[in-house]
Amino acid sequence: MTRLLIALIALLSINTVAFGHSKMSGSTPEDGATVEAGLAAVSLTFDRKVRLTRVMLAAAPAEMTLAAVMSDVEALENQAEIGVLSELPKGFVEETEIDFDPLIPGVYKLHWIAVAQDGHTMEGKVHFAVESAD
Repeated sequence: MTRLLIALIALLSINTVAFGHSKMSGSTPEDGATVEAGLAAVSLTFDRKVRLTRVMLAAAPAEMTLAAVMSDVEALENQAEIGVLSELPKGFVEETEIDFDPLIPGVYKLHWIAVAQDGHTMEGKVHFAVESAD
């Protein structure tokens, strides 16, 4: 009976790990980072494979700081999108790079939506500032 109980616990533990939700594990630039003008791509890394379904890049109004944009979830809701040049990966990936025209100084938000292999939809944001190279 004890062996059966141990086997059952082990089996349940394996399923819990196998069906855990995916999440973003990193980005370049990192959320909250400041980089030099000319940035032309953001890399996203996930802890498990996902399929990106939408990526939007938006610029904050000139008077907004990075801290203000990060603390106000609606700060960039009505801003015009900046064109994303790269096509989204067709399949499931753990890492991808989103390309766009080189950015001028300002504050930006990259918003992504993805579907994990377990079918769950998730989304996230990467906020960053671009400053002049002076």
